[in-house]
Amino acid sequence: YHYTVASFTRSLPARWRVDRLALLTNDKRSSSLVSRTSLDSLQISMAKSNERNEKINDDYKSLKEWMCHDDASYHKFTDEEASEIQTALVGWYRKSRRKLPWRGDAPPYNGSTAGFSQMKNTDDSKTKKQKKISKYFVKKEVTNGIKEEAEKKLVENECNMSMAQEVTPYGVWVSEIMLQQTRVEAVIPYYLKWMKSFPTVFALAEASEDEVNAHWAGLGFYRRARMLHSGAKTVVKCYNGELPSSVPELMKINGIGRYTASAIASTAYNVPVPVVDGNVCRVLSRLKGIANNIKAPIFKDKLGWVLAEQLISANDGSCNPGEVNQALMELGATFCAPSGTGMENGDPLKKFYLSTKLAIELGRAKRDGNLKEVLNFSKSTSCSCQLCDCDGVSLVITSIIEKIDENSFHDDHILGRAGHAALPTCPPKKKKREDVRAVAVLSFDCKGKIKWLMVKRPNDGLLASQWEFPSVVVSSLVGKATEVVEEKRAELLDSFLKDICTDAPNFVIEGIRSSREQLVEPVEHIFSHVRHTSWIEYINAPISAKIDESSPLKWTAFELLRKPQEVSLMSAEDMKSVGITAEVKKILNYVTKESSRRSKPSRKKSDKKGKNRKL
Repeated sequence: YHYTVASFTRSLPARWRVDRLALLTNDKRSSSLVSRTSLDSLQISMAKSNERNEKINDDYKSLKEWMCHDDASYHKFTDEEASEIQTALVGWYRKSRRKLPWRGDAPPYNGSTAGFSQMKNTDDSKTKKQKKISKYFVKKEVTNGIKEEAEKKLVENECNMSMAQEVTPYGVWVSEIMLQQTRVEAVIPYYLKWMKSFPTVFALAEASEDEVNAHWAGLGFYRRARMLHSGAKTVVKCYNGELPSSVPELMKINGIGRYTASAIASTAYNVPVPVVDGNVCRVLSRLKGIANNIKAPIFKDKLGWVLAEQLISANDGSCNPGEVNQALMELGATFCAPSGTGMENGDPLKKFYLSTKLAIELGRAKRDGNLKEVLNFSKSTSCSCQLCDCDGVSLVITSIIEKIDENSFHDDHILGRAGHAALPTCPPKKKKREDVRAVAVLSFDCKGKIKWLMVKRPNDGLLASQWEFPSVVVSSLVGKATEVVEEKRAELLDSFLKDICTDAPNFVIEGIRSSREQLVEPVEHIFSHVRHTSWIEYINAPISAKIDESSPLKWTAFELLRKPQEVSLMSAEDMKSVGITAEVKKILNYVTKESSRRSKPSRKKSDKKGKNRKL
């Protein structure tokens, strides 16, 4: 109070200035020098200032409370709020949810999210347009031996023949593992094919590793398939083939963490537990103004579960917990996706989003000329909320202001979209590891059928137990890839080929000694955390190295200082049966295309696009 009076009186005209000490101490002798007019003017000015401050507090109440909050309890739902949100969310889900096989629906399935939102938040440039489910069954021209069209046609027939499937704990488990970091519409055909081949936990447990890989090939993150296979064996051995119903027991199974265990328990057994993933965190962030990224451990692993629990237990827990969890995830994948606007009429939680309210109040402050005063709210209180990032509030405010031009502050619709795009905040980016590899693609002619030299990767690490062309990593750095001279690549690749072919049939040894062709352009493939730049050396074995049918086509290489590796000669059909990765398909397509192009007659005397050399 003393500071306010002192600051205010300094700004008054000279004839209105008073003895501040007299005012504060109520000194009668000193105060007699103050004119009645000056005191009245001071009181009127202070009253107007207080009235202005009260109006600012009322007009921008939500914004001020959010900017000044200092504890995670601010983000909790009230009982009334949680009940209203649950009712609106479940009502929308029952009416508008997508039809999916693991939900017990009959075909046709509509895994695409494209039909939900009529608008796209143009501020989110990183979000790609999602494909319709029909795109995954469109016929394509066969361009290689893998014949992807045949595989997709098979899946299409399965979709047409499939009937509604019962919702089972095993089916929920398979779907949840497949859906991790993979789009719903991409998972549908894989799920149908998987459940046809492995309809029960017992069937999966008895399957071979190659059979499992063949059904998973193309989904990526192959460790999921290995853990699912291993988990099925545990369920058969320890639980007589029946998945337990409690979260703690489920988490004892290989490959099942808190999220998957909660999804199985709530969906298949109606256990009242929340399920929190990236989609749910995004919904919570926009509902309660959580200024943090969805990967923050305090959010996704701890307090996010507390908030989701409130929505599960709302209305005295009368609603099916699995349905509430599914509705939250469905909303996060549709209307509340990263490109969601928060202003769609079809969005069931449109009126509940704090993200849009904050931006609209910020725009109103700008229009009223009070933006400076409003921004000072956060300067008086440091953000110590455990759930928000320490700089989260300022990052969100800055993001909203940067997304809006001067003429758009009058449009609440644009403001709301800007606020929705600002939450949650962006996670810190990690630089990818850049691996430069040398790859040998060696083919043999077996009575008109081409067979390729393949090796099986170790049982741990990236792409564990997957079959690929022989390769070596010649450079591995975080950040920008380094250039590696051709001689070094060739030297390392030659050494690796000698190691794996020591016990190989003579025709294979003869084949690797043939002249090889260095293809000019490398093949690039990006994983979640690493980028592969593969330089291809193509070896087409000569006629003299035709396969001897009496020789083994599979052997084990015992390399120096390495674990034993399986080596095999495979046709395109063999590759399909064991399942090969998208990267191997990409390399095979490239080599096949180049080989076909160069085998055509040309007027040129020589082809300078490749270099020939011998081992």
